[in-house]
Amino acid sequence: MSSELAWGWPFWGGPGTWTGVIISESGEILTHSHALRGAPVVNMELWDGTQAQACVTGRDDDTGTALLKPLVEPARSYDYLAVAGDGAAFGERLTLLQHKPYEHLDERGTQVIGHVASGTGYPYFRIDVPDDSAADGAVLLNGSGEVQGIRMPRDLLRFREIGNAGEVYAADAPQIADIALPLLRSGRIHVESWHHRHHGARESVVTPIPLIFHGAITVDGAPAPTDSTVYARVSKEGQLDDWIGERISEAGRYVLSVSVPSNYYVGATVEFWLDCRRFSTTAVFEHAPGSVVELDLSF
Repeated sequence: MSSELAWGWPFWGGPGTWTGVIISESGEILTHSHALRGAPVVNMELWDGTQAQACVTGRDDDTGTALLKPLVEPARSYDYLAVAGDGAAFGERLTLLQHKPYEHLDERGTQVIGHVASGTGYPYFRIDVPDDSAADGAVLLNGSGEVQGIRMPRDLLRFREIGNAGEVYAADAPQIADIALPLLRSGRIHVESWHHRHHGARESVVTPIPLIFHGAITVDGAPAPTDSTVYARVSKEGQLDDWIGERISEAGRYVLSVSVPSNYYVGATVEFWLDCRRFSTTAVFEHAPGSVVELDLSF
């Protein structure tokens, strides 16, 4: 079943990996949103050695899940695993598959040893593995090879006040099929505040008044549509990439307020992205509080 797995690392040069499972012939990758930070594009590797990028087409931190689309040309068909129609039963034996740093595939057996519902009503089940041995996004399969669950990270569990230290929980198949997937396939991009509190904060830094970029934005000769999201990727060697996204409220015009810790990012390169495509135009982040830069973007 290894051909149905994907793994990767955020497109920002820092530590951390994610595990995902391909759930459709078109290559949709289901994973947890935890390791992605705010990036709309991440690096990925398939079991057959294919290395590419994947676009985050849906993300919902309420359920802690994300859906990715491989950016592989030409388009191809993929082996995939179906999401189970029933929830995990107490005592059921499952297979846990995950990618961990320096390991291509970690496969082990585990058992369902409990269930819990969060305050939002989303069901989770507990598995019998140590907390430090199960990677975020690890895939749990039943005896029929169906996806039975996705491992949830400790940060989300603490935020939801679920379980105790050392316990490992996974999102149950009904949650994934009935709640998560419809939202993800609708294109919902929702990044919850718990994610930023645990992964976006740096201490002892200076965050200046934002550097504002604005201008015309066109896609294949037409104005970029409203409600699409334009991103700035702030990248500097030795630092984690920072992604800032803003919805376009007026067709063909954009405004991006870029605020990053200046004592880390002065001189950083600023790239611009829309719909998982990168504009050729770039800029340089300068510590100039209140500066407004007019910059037109087009494909």
